[in-house]
Amino acid sequence: MAPIPPLHIILSPAAWPQAPPEMTFSTLRTIEECPRRWALSNGEYPALWAKPGYPPRLGLAALSGDIQHKAVETVLKALVERKVSSLHSPEAVTVLRDLGGLSTVLRNCLERELGTWADNPRAACMSTWLHQQLEARLPTMRQRVQVLLARLPSVELAPGGIPQSAQSGGGGRLPLGIHPERWLSHPELGWKGKADLLVISPDGACIFDFKTGDPKPDHVHQLQLYGFLWTRDTRLNPSGMPPLRLLLCYDTRTVEVPPLTGDQIDLFERQLVEQTSTARQGLGEIPPLALPGVDRCPYCPVRHLCSEYWKPETQALLVREVERATSLPNDFEVNLFRRQNARQWDVRIGSSLWFAEEQWAVLRLTRAMDWLQPGMRLRVLMGSSPPPTPSDSPASEGGDQDSALVITQNAWTELYVL
Repeated sequence: MAPIPPLHIILSPAAWPQAPPEMTFSTLRTIEECPRRWALSNGEYPALWAKPGYPPRLGLAALSGDIQHKAVETVLKALVERKVSSLHSPEAVTVLRDLGGLSTVLRNCLERELGTWADNPRAACMSTWLHQQLEARLPTMRQRVQVLLARLPSVELAPGGIPQSAQSGGGGRLPLGIHPERWLSHPELGWKGKADLLVISPDGACIFDFKTGDPKPDHVHQLQLYGFLWTRDTRLNPSGMPPLRLLLCYDTRTVEVPPLTGDQIDLFERQLVEQTSTARQGLGEIPPLALPGVDRCPYCPVRHLCSEYWKPETQALLVREVERATSLPNDFEVNLFRRQNARQWDVRIGSSLWFAEEQWAVLRLTRAMDWLQPGMRLRVLMGSSPPPTPSDSPASEGGDQDSALVITQNAWTELYVL
């Protein structure tokens, strides 16, 4: 029997994580939505790789967004380094041309982004497919980056060139000019956040947040948080002046968000202190509490490790909450019964959102996996199958399997042995 590859085994963390020393917007949101998801994602898994956390599942939408963010950052940093006086000046066109144009910038960002995940065992089998899909999206990404850059206002840079702190991220008050990807912090509160773009003019500071997806209510809160951190950042903003403007930049429009002022800032801080304390307390249990829900579980990258997700009562809860079958993933827990051939198995369903327990099914693989053996329990994430119908009926044991449900492996499917 061939050994089971470590990636395909359901593992508990070798060490559960401590509460994060510094909180960010995304970290707090993840902990609030489901403490167990954050803990499983940030535990230690030395059997899989040397990096901290569980190997993340890569998604096209997230990768596309990251590539576009990095492309905008690349262009803005080039403008700063070349001391271009305005984002809309003729010199800016020259800078972009010297970079090879937006298409070249995006392609370079694509290669670097995928390169950062080259050692991710979870992405190894789909790296070629991901590269092809992202290459096909480059024209759309180029249009979106063009729109985002066009929405930025003109801004004069600091007289006499770019101070060292604007180039290298050194300490001290930020000078006039444009500052891409700037970390803001409130050390006393244990908080930090990275603003996509901070523009400082003689009138005050403007903070931009670039969004490549659809608008969400959380976006407003996130940007107000960055404004709050700027106000409380005594190193970069020792005067404590609130930002002049907060701008959410989508590819279809720019939304102005009112900055917090006066008593609003103090109230925001008190609420943030309370939220942070509650989130940290929620990580005190081992394992932390799981909070299953239709707005969380389908997008959880470690749901295969979560015993709560696979319970029949949780599966039933998710089905009750969802309106359309296509809104939930095709995940299955199955028992391997008999190998039909190198790439096809007869299985019995143990847990499923849509199909009955003990129902017969056929599992079709895209490649042979000689470590699979009869009697194994397998969790199948994102398998392809037809939608359930009233006529679905299991095949009899040892009999004709033609009427059984067929679960097909696709580019997104992952298999894990219990």
